[in-house]
Amino acid sequence: MNASERAHLAAMGLQPPSIEAHAPLLARRRDIRERADALRVRTLITTPAVYRRGRRGMTIKEKGRFRLGRRQHKLMQRCQNAEAKAYREMVGKFVHNAPNPIRKPRCHLKWLPDFLRKGTLPLLERKDLAGVAEETARYAIEQAEKHAALLDKWEWGYFTLRSRRQHEGYARLARRAAIH
Repeated sequence: MNASERAHLAAMGLQPPSIEAHAPLLARRRDIRERADALRVRTLITTPAVYRRGRRGMTIKEKGRFRLGRRQHKLMQRCQNAEAKAYREMVGKFVHNAPNPIRKPRCHLKWLPDFLRKGTLPLLERKDLAGVAEETARYAIEQAEKHAALLDKWEWGYFTLRSRRQHEGYARLARRAAIH
């Protein structure tokens, strides 16, 4: 909150908001960080031939359950991607030269707190922007957790070892997206 907003609240006879008012937001951020720190993506260390043998050993019922889990995960991915797109559009609406939060998360992580601290936006819009950023991080950590659960439960579920490695990378990317 900048000085002009504090003066405006004082003129209206209101106290500026205290840190206790932001306690639920801080708890949410802490929860996202703890979930991301606790998440470990398991890498299956094997050769493609051993992987093919393990995949052949799966029953039709197991393959069906894996496909069902993947389909549910894809629905969540669409939701996460829609949330990330909404966030990117919201940031672009306020500042056209802002770093892309999806492609350059580290730059965006440095830019966003400074931008919110400057006070160029009204308080309500800053709150909305911070809320959408938190929702995007929450969806990203949920996506990473689902990826990790599928990788742990169904070692041989992916069609090839290469596609499994690709999804291990997706899980790590989603985890980093939640942190950054």
